[in-house]
Amino acid sequence: MCSYTNFMSILHRFVLFALLFVCTQKIQAQYLIPDEITIDYSAEDLPLREVLYQLGDISRVTIAFQEEIIPGDSLISLAVRNEKLGKIIDYIINPHGLKYKIVGNQIVIKKDPYTSSRDKITISGYLKDEESGEPLVNANIYLYDKSAGTTTNEYGFYSFTIDKGIKRVYFSYLGYDLGIQEFDLAKDTVVDIKMLPSNRLNEVVIKAKRYDPVIEFPEVASVDILPIDRISAGLPLGGEADIIRYTYTLPGVTSGADGFGGMSVRGGATNQNLILFDGIPVYNANHAFGLFSIFNSNVIKSAKLYKGAFPSHYSGRLSSVLDIRTREGNNQKMAGDVSVGILAVKASLEGPIVKDKASYLISFRRTFVDPWIKSLTEYLNEREGKTGNSDIYFLDFNGKLNFSLGPRSKIYLSYYTGSDNFNNITSEVNDEKDLENLDETFWESRNNLASLRWNLQLSQKSFLNISAYYSKYNFGSFDHDRVNILESGQQIDNFYEAGYYQSSIEDRGVKLDMDIIPGSSHKIKIGGGIVKHQFNPGLLLVDNFDQLTEGEELITQNQLKSLLDEETIEGDEYEFYIEDNIRLGEYSHLNIGYNHLMVKTGKTYHIVQPRLLFNTGSKKYTFKFSAGRMGQYLHNLTNSGLGIPVDVWLPSTDIIEPEVSWIFSAGNFFKSQKFGMIGFETFYKDFSNLTRYGDSGLVDISTTSNWESLIPIGDGTAYGFEFSHDQRIGNTAIKTSYTLSWSDRTFPGINNGETFRYRYDRRHVFDIGILHKLGENIEFSANWQYASGSPITVADGQNYF
Repeated sequence: MCSYTNFMSILHRFVLFALLFVCTQKIQAQYLIPDEITIDYSAEDLPLREVLYQLGDISRVTIAFQEEIIPGDSLISLAVRNEKLGKIIDYIINPHGLKYKIVGNQIVIKKDPYTSSRDKITISGYLKDEESGEPLVNANIYLYDKSAGTTTNEYGFYSFTIDKGIKRVYFSYLGYDLGIQEFDLAKDTVVDIKMLPSNRLNEVVIKAKRYDPVIEFPEVASVDILPIDRISAGLPLGGEADIIRYTYTLPGVTSGADGFGGMSVRGGATNQNLILFDGIPVYNANHAFGLFSIFNSNVIKSAKLYKGAFPSHYSGRLSSVLDIRTREGNNQKMAGDVSVGILAVKASLEGPIVKDKASYLISFRRTFVDPWIKSLTEYLNEREGKTGNSDIYFLDFNGKLNFSLGPRSKIYLSYYTGSDNFNNITSEVNDEKDLENLDETFWESRNNLASLRWNLQLSQKSFLNISAYYSKYNFGSFDHDRVNILESGQQIDNFYEAGYYQSSIEDRGVKLDMDIIPGSSHKIKIGGGIVKHQFNPGLLLVDNFDQLTEGEELITQNQLKSLLDEETIEGDEYEFYIEDNIRLGEYSHLNIGYNHLMVKTGKTYHIVQPRLLFNTGSKKYTFKFSAGRMGQYLHNLTNSGLGIPVDVWLPSTDIIEPEVSWIFSAGNFFKSQKFGMIGFETFYKDFSNLTRYGDSGLVDISTTSNWESLIPIGDGTAYGFEFSHDQRIGNTAIKTSYTLSWSDRTFPGINNGETFRYRYDRRHVFDIGILHKLGENIEFSANWQYASGSPITVADGQNYF
């Protein structure tokens, strides 16, 4: 009985193993394309027909051909290891005017009708999501042998120039099934591709093993393509995923203060980052003291961050570019979602206006914890013998419409509005000293962005985009500290200090961009733009000696705002650029360009901005180098506190010249199945014409003050080393990074003219993140960061005024 049981158990296991083996072989056979199979093979002076038969036997792939097209006098000698079957066949049949194509699971060899002509043809079109119709940005298009390739632009358009003949073209995009099209190309062809999102749990892992994109590393140096699907999974704070908080996990990127106050990239200031929202520059991208950004993750389609020298079609900032593009809305069916987190509620709705031709997308987000904060602060104040409360909330609204004017022309309308509000009122009576202390603080921040874009495919090799935008950023802050002197509970005198501060920027801009793709080795961008700025900075400080109030009357925010004689400053920016992204080989690219920025205030400044970005290497290794000169028309006076948004934006003037920087970076990156991706990169930045507050603190900015001469002008440097490691083990992704950096500033009138550490000089920053997929819809993530503290100057004495 026992032996029979053991026999049946062994037989049962054998059958299961056999079934599993057969299923596995079938799955692999279905997934692998015949010419993707890798084999070892050697031959010496064998006839071509015999070599083809042997290749078919070894690979177990049927290789079909007509006997009369195979030359009988062709003898083959070669030896290869772990090479793809398709490359071997190409190598031995190309000299005889033969080509092959895939028919089902077979390889069919036939005569190449285009052997006598090497004329070029162009295929072009758009890549879109099959389910929603959304264009796919930065998707890869490449030939089977990776001898040529290109990528889609911001609107999903691609243009690909190749030789005539039978060509198999791959269309690849992360998170989507690989698209493969085989063409018998005799003339220019328009091909629009709809790609299907992959629902396999581990599709990224499988594809990484089976298919390597033509561009495994980005085409230009110092750019990070931010994975939108990983942002919400990686660091949701209070249920709110945030793209800028995700950038803090990248080497070289830190927050202004500990988790607050904006984004500092490689030792630069928070105002030196060009943050684009659908092509519109954003001046303040923060909510809730910088804890969140204004970007609702539900509407983001793509994002990329340039940490080093950036291509010439970007301009206007010194340190980095964060380019964020929003979705267009589902043009196939209506869809929507509502989510409630710990801190905020958000909802979105999208759908077709006319199927395949027009769609809309709207979204809304608002915090709902302000009543709880108000009640909690009232309770805490009561425990300390005070009265009053605090209140804070933010909200966002996004809207987008798009209309197709034809198969190659489209119009986009985008709108965003968002605001932050903070109020704090507390009062405390000190019976022992017959004093009543009153503290009032109010501030409001608001962004309004609107744009109209029209893009047009001029030909198969050129694409035009024209955009006009309006942007307005307002910040207003009121602070009031008052001491009432009491006698028998009645006020007999008072002392107060109050201030109102505002920063307002209004922009109107027009920009033209053109992509010209003369061949598979060149992608030229050319364009220019005009921006008209209007600034209204202002600061007014008063106290009871100004005699603005009497008795128990309180001074108000509106009262100070009406008294503020703010300066109105206008200025214009004119920009022209040209760049060429040159493909030097399968893994080598050179982006060379020039940007000329003309700034016109009372005085005209010309900022020369050459750019160079280069990378080379192999399938498993790349070297990157970037260098460029950057100019910035705008200045920022930053408070030295926690980094809450009370900074003054100012233009260049006759006295204050535009800021300028030189940026250099170089790095090596390695990729392997065993160790994942490992990167080492160094950087150096040199800044000039920087501004900040002086030792005397705030500057009275008004039409009657000589504020320009009171603002210190100085220089700075930043340099350092970055290490990064990304690895996926099964369903677990591990991401680590370390940054060692220095950042300093030198101002003639500050610190006796000696160089001092900049506020964003963090010597060491180490970050590790883990993401584990427990199931198709369940993920676990954890993140930990260690960072050196921000430098601080501690007073060694005191003085009374």
